[in-house]
Amino acid sequence: MAWSVAKLLFEHRDYLDRLTPCLDRMVADPSVAVRTQVPYALCAVLNVDRGRAVAWFLRLCQDVSVEDDVFFAGHYPFEFLRHAMHTHLARLFPILDRMCVSSHDKVRSHGAQLISMAALLHPSAVERADACVNGDEVQREAAATIAAANVTHAEGRERCERILRRLFDDPAHDVRRAAANVFARLDPNSLQEYSELIEAFIDRDSFPGQAFAFVNALEKCTSALPDVVCTTFERYLDALRAPAAPQRHAFPYRCETLVLRLYEDTRDPSIKRRCLDIFDRMVAQELMASDDLLGERR
Repeated sequence: MAWSVAKLLFEHRDYLDRLTPCLDRMVADPSVAVRTQVPYALCAVLNVDRGRAVAWFLRLCQDVSVEDDVFFAGHYPFEFLRHAMHTHLARLFPILDRMCVSSHDKVRSHGAQLISMAALLHPSAVERADACVNGDEVQREAAATIAAANVTHAEGRERCERILRRLFDDPAHDVRRAAANVFARLDPNSLQEYSELIEAFIDRDSFPGQAFAFVNALEKCTSALPDVVCTTFERYLDALRAPAAPQRHAFPYRCETLVLRLYEDTRDPSIKRRCLDIFDRMVAQELMASDDLLGERR
């Protein structure tokens, strides 16, 4: 039923009054399975009357017990809240607060993601979003995911970078990975614009184990490589000599290609010297043979 109602409203905005009795019944349906689908129809109502859509959603949530909180783990409740909170955030705070303290990990993650999104546009959500950055592992991973996804947006860039810098070195592996995934979202040819974020990432102790997305972005870069390439591989080489060194196979595959590209492109003598030093260290640490470099040149 929810799908049919949504389809009609997406195609005929003027049908809302005719469908109101149907929506009233759906919102009050005792079946959790039915109510889980209703937010899809309410997403269509948002296009017609946002106030009525939010009112129906709040009525829908009134009958969701703590035991049935998994309702909020669904895709459509999440999507409804994501769109509705742009204009009705204050009315939805009680729902978001409930989600953030749920015993269900996915619900808690959805709540933290939504609050983190809201904080990028609404100052009233910042305190709640900061609590997620300082919250449990699920909440911190959600905060990192949203920061990584939105760092390219001018209105939220400063906040996103601040969160990422903090979570790059989080004690939880999944949180660090979510934060480091920011480099999979950046345009490889715009890395120079994020030099401070990159330097903060490289400076973290956890960097060698979380650098795949960043090194992959460097490999996809078709413009001039940033000088931070040197620092990247110097940090890797330092890490391999440390007592708790990562496995050698963790060293970036074909990194010599990137260093050679930088060596040939740069006009800075100091950068050229650093590139040569990296090659020397790679040979000394048996990460490459001198013939490999000759092969690259050919």
